[in-house]
Amino acid sequence: MKKSQLILIFSFIILFSSCIWQPPNNQVAKNGLPADTAKPSEKPESVSTKILTDTLPSDVDKINFVITYKPSHSSDYIAAYESGVPVTDKYATDRDVDKGQIYFPCSKKRLHDYKIPKQKIVNIVSIKYNMTVYDKTDYVFTQDTIFEIHTSTANAGIFTDSDIKLIPNVIDLSGKIKYTHQKSKNCNFDDNLFNHVLNFCSKNNIKIK
Repeated sequence: MKKSQLILIFSFIILFSSCIWQPPNNQVAKNGLPADTAKPSEKPESVSTKILTDTLPSDVDKINFVITYKPSHSSDYIAAYESGVPVTDKYATDRDVDKGQIYFPCSKKRLHDYKIPKQKIVNIVSIKYNMTVYDKTDYVFTQDTIFEIHTSTANAGIFTDSDIKLIPNVIDLSGKIKYTHQKSKNCNFDDNLFNHVLNFCSKNNIKIK
């Protein structure tokens, strides 16, 4: 083979190699992402995806409070209610007109259903007595309002009622916790429960607004 042909072949090989080689800073990983780009699973999560719980002594002897935080709130919050008999039935009216309904103690308003749109919800924290009787309070945090929704059963489970109170969400968990009290006692949150929940949120860095 002539010397000129060898030189031509060698030059072609060098040119081809330079086209497919890239500098280290632009290397492409096997996953198709630049080498200095983290995979989606490697990026730090800004919000905990774990269910968190805590147990605290309650005001009932030998019964504890259980606080639960579930990070997923992909659907509207619907206040629980149920009546095993019609609300106009004598069995219901003899015991209380709010049986099996949604009740707002502050305005004394009653509804047959109530929901908080998922788009408004920041987080939900629940607290309940650690016993078989259904008695639970949910704190639904939205950007501008906090809802205290106490749900319980009565009359051997025939009725399920939800009482709803709300206050402005002006709470800052970074310092000493302060919150608004209403003029009417009927409008105020349960201080004992609410303080437990706020301390739980502060301790676990749970976003509330």
